[in-house]
Amino acid sequence: LDTISFSESSAWGQTPQQEQLWEMLDDVWEFDLVEKQWSPRNLEPSIARSYHSMIAKNQTLVACAGYKTADAIGGEILKYSFADVFISFPNDNYWYSAMSPASSSSS
Repeated sequence: LDTISFSESSAWGQTPQQEQLWEMLDDVWEFDLVEKQWSPRNLEPSIARSYHSMIAKNQTLVACAGYKTADAIGGEILKYSFADVFISFPNDNYWYSAMSPASSSSS
């Protein structure tokens, strides 16, 4: 093991009007334990979310589930809960859906 991967989930801040602001992030970082350096792992497509789980083994990443809010429609903030799984393989810059076609179709 010579790297550890991290996924940032959300950032919090306040506007000048004292409104709370949550922003879902999609960045993934790797820490090289030998060189003692951080580096971004830029992955597409963006799967910005928070309250998710991510595991890594041999630089293969697996991201599961999560939560996201979106812009308000008619004064109400939209909220999404995800039940998906994405995988990214070593030396690759893409997230791949790990959901089988049978599990994503309605019965």
